[in-house]
Amino acid sequence: MKLGYARVSTYEQNLDLQLDALKKEGCKHLFSDKVSGVKAKKPNFDKLLSYAREGDTIVVWKLDRLGRSTVQLIELAESLQLRGVHLKSLSESIDTTSAMGKMFFQPRGDRSCAFWQSMNVTSFGSEPKRDSLQPGHEEELGVDQKV
Repeated sequence: MKLGYARVSTYEQNLDLQLDALKKEGCKHLFSDKVSGVKAKKPNFDKLLSYAREGDTIVVWKLDRLGRSTVQLIELAESLQLRGVHLKSLSESIDTTSAMGKMFFQPRGDRSCAFWQSMNVTSFGSEPKRDSLQPGHEEELGVDQKV
């Protein structure tokens, strides 16, 4: 079953865009919070995690709705994977029911964290700076090395 989650940071913001996309995706149950991503407590997100069962897919509009750091997101993905719950992000086209989606969240230890830090990715929603690519990481991104 597809379970949708939407979050905005303030009560003044509107959830409609996210909720419409989740409904269009075919989510049977929708959970939402109006709380800052910095806050550790997201009451309806906690309810969603309790509700989700093996074989379910949690669908979000964008990955940054789930956590504010790469580490948080990887920990969540690992936790869901252990429970047999899948994750799908509509904006980033990531779906852990597919081989490519599973590969995206495969833990790679300290090397992976160092790589993301070298790309200046401190939170999802931040784009890496092209000039921040460290020598030696070109192959990891599929970038041809300059001759």
